[in-house]
Amino acid sequence: NFELQQSNKSTLNLFLSSSGKQNYIFLRNFRSYYNKIAEKVNLNVVYHTIECKSCEASECILSNSCCAFDLDDYQSGMGAYIIEEQFFQYKIFHYFAKQNKTDQWFEYMDRFDKKCAEGWVNSKQCAEQMRAELGINQLDTINTFDTMMEWRRL
Repeated sequence: NFELQQSNKSTLNLFLSSSGKQNYIFLRNFRSYYNKIAEKVNLNVVYHTIECKSCEASECILSNSCCAFDLDDYQSGMGAYIIEEQFFQYKIFHYFAKQNKTDQWFEYMDRFDKKCAEGWVNSKQCAEQMRAELGINQLDTINTFDTMMEWRRL
């Protein structure tokens, strides 16, 4: 049984990586345009991951199935944490999108870039603190292996 969802809105997929500075610059510029078209589109975010064949085993997660590189410094790796942060950004986006508050996701992304993403040093602690400041630290409870596997299949 196959049913199509009827909608007057188009779907806009943003393909991102949490590790590339250009992604954050794009989002800062895109935010004002999105606010103008938000009523006409369903925004969705998709994050780039790669199979672990290209990464060191220590940089992989989900039973060595995926990783990511720091796009601004290919050698620094941090693949496992980049994937975890992308997962949180994805879940934060959907958490706010369900409440029609995508502006708060844009705010998180902007703050993460300015406070936490530079060189990825201490970025995990920084992101956790920032999520708490923004009142979205309850999302930590969804960070389970099953939920991450569901995200990986999207």
